[in-house]
Amino acid sequence: MDRKMLKALFRKGINFGNTKIQAKVSKFFFDLDSYMEPLKFRPEELHLSLTNLCNAKCVFCGYQYQKYPKSIMPDDIFIKALEDYLSLGGGNVFLTPPVGEPLLDPKFCQRVEHLRSFKQIGHIKVITNGILIDKHGIDRILTSGLNELHLSTSGFDKASWERIYQIKGAFERMRDNAISLARRNSELDYPVDLRIRVLSDRTIDEVLAAKEFDMMDKYKVKIEYIHRFSNFSGLIKELPKGMIFWGDQKKPEPCIIIYHGPVIMPDGNVIACNCHTAMDPVEDLILGNIKYSSLCEIWRGSRTHALITQFIEKRLNERCQNCTTYRNLDLYRTFQGRERLRRIGDILSKEAELNHADHRYSDKK
Repeated sequence: MDRKMLKALFRKGINFGNTKIQAKVSKFFFDLDSYMEPLKFRPEELHLSLTNLCNAKCVFCGYQYQKYPKSIMPDDIFIKALEDYLSLGGGNVFLTPPVGEPLLDPKFCQRVEHLRSFKQIGHIKVITNGILIDKHGIDRILTSGLNELHLSTSGFDKASWERIYQIKGAFERMRDNAISLARRNSELDYPVDLRIRVLSDRTIDEVLAAKEFDMMDKYKVKIEYIHRFSNFSGLIKELPKGMIFWGDQKKPEPCIIIYHGPVIMPDGNVIACNCHTAMDPVEDLILGNIKYSSLCEIWRGSRTHALITQFIEKRLNERCQNCTTYRNLDLYRTFQGRERLRRIGDILSKEAELNHADHRYSDKK
């Protein structure tokens, strides 16, 4: 393993350790519930599932077992979701579905540009397999207003990529798109935070041996290595050697993924979380539908409250009980997490000020 990778892994380990230490110490010095109060009124971010279609059949993904009707989000659902989110003060937007390839939405760039036209919208992020980047146009993607793009790949070895992504004839296109995107992002002075997410059955050393990673380093692309995966509530029985499942975890408190924000599906259904368990929305995880209720009403409603309190009362529904992507609330016990909560509180304060100003204007009229 080269010095650069060792340094990156060491830094990641130190950060992980700091998170754990901060979380343990914070339990004795501050009341987490009071800090999380703003999350009762609005989610941290909005997840828009622009489509649940995909152009790959990855061995680690439950897409191959998806039963939910496959579609692309129509304009009326997209606009309604955005307007509802803006009414809550806006914030960050995540454009990656529980399963699916967001760039299969032919209006992907148009929708990012529309989101960016609102000052209330903050960080816009997407994860893609990179196959369709050239179809949308590299310059347009980079100048659309997107803040962060993660390109998922098994690396730059054709045999490995076709084995993991189970698709033929697209490797060269993905590779060329990744290189061109990184190069052009550099030329434009880095408008987008580019990252390569390596999901592989090979070792880090084997993956990074590809010459393409020298170019990624040259163009300041961050590299993330992932080797643990969800079993999609038991749907995936086996992974290639070198890949492992996340193990079962104790669930002593609400899952932080719920607080990260709901997922708006293409048909308007609002799903509680963006974890893999929500691939096929079931009654336990559906909070409502924005065609019939506002996002505000749904988030502050009884279904959301019940989903959170089930952890406290130790009566988990079947999906949450079997979910291996559960994460505790330790992030919110760190300085970084408390800063995120503070920003949510600030958004709520601004929303209240604007509503108060609107009422005063109406009274004068």
